[in-house]
Parts: sequence; C-alpha cells; structure tokens
Amino acid sequence: MNQRARDLGMHDTRFVEPTGLSSKNQSSAHDLAILVRASHEHELLRQFSVTPEAKMAVGRQQLQFRNTNGLVRGGTWDIALQKTGYIAEAGRCVVMQATLAGRELILVLLDSAGRYSRIGDAERLRKWITEHAAQGSPVPERSSVRSPVTG
Repeated sequence: MNQRARDLGMHDTRFVEPTGLSSKNQSSAHDLAILVRASHEHELLRQFSVTPEAKMAVGRQQLQFRNTNGLVRGGTWDIALQKTGYIAEAGRCVVMQATLAGRELILVLLDSAGRYSRIGDAERLRKWITEHAAQGSPVPERSSVRSPVTG
C-alpha cells in the first residue's frame, strides 16, 4: 500500500495496516484527492461506492447493506465515487468525486464537527460552487489548504 501511494504521488501518506481503523495511518487532504482520482478509474469501485443499498444472501440469512453517505441515499447529487470514514482521532470524513455546476470536482472533507455536519458542509460547498458558477465567477481549481490529518 505504501509503495502504491508513492507511485500515485501521495507523498504525505503512510499506512501501517489496511483497514483504515488505525490512527497510525496518516494522509493529507491533497493525497486523499489523488487517491479519489485514481480510484475513480475503477468501475467496480465507482459502482459499489454509490450504491444506496444492497441485499445479499449469506447462507440462509439475507444481509442488508446501506450506504453511510446520506448524499448518496438522498439522490440529489451526481456522485461518481465516494467514501465516508470515522475514527476518533480523525473525526467524521468524506471524500468524493461529483459533478457540480457542470464540472467534475473532488471534495475532501475532514474532521467534521458532528454526525451530520459533513453532509451539511458538502451542501454548503455545493451551494457556494453553484452560486459562483451562476455569477460567472471561476471556481478554484484546487484548495491551497494542505494540512496533514490522522486517519
């Protein structure tokens, strides 16, 4: 995983285990955007990440899976790929590639204040981007913020 991260140009990322549940895994918002771009190239990842819910037979039981991203379940966003996450050290996070105001954008929202605030933050960003596009103002190509985060 570390070699693949380096190959992708993720210079602020270090993995110590593969589940994503260790606070010793480290990355930055910039590196996570690189990972979203690379993941978007894989159809199966795109498909699974934006499926609102699914049922699967396991033996005699039927298991139901539900996407943890309310933006996917809400159905009003054009999301091509997304991943939510939570560990205490990193807070509630979401990364996604979505089409907003006619442009494909990658959003990386880290350390959300509460359970639903990452959804609210994403909605506020969508509103801001849409308003800027409607006024003919350019939407920035890339945020200048590059702070390392845990998780």
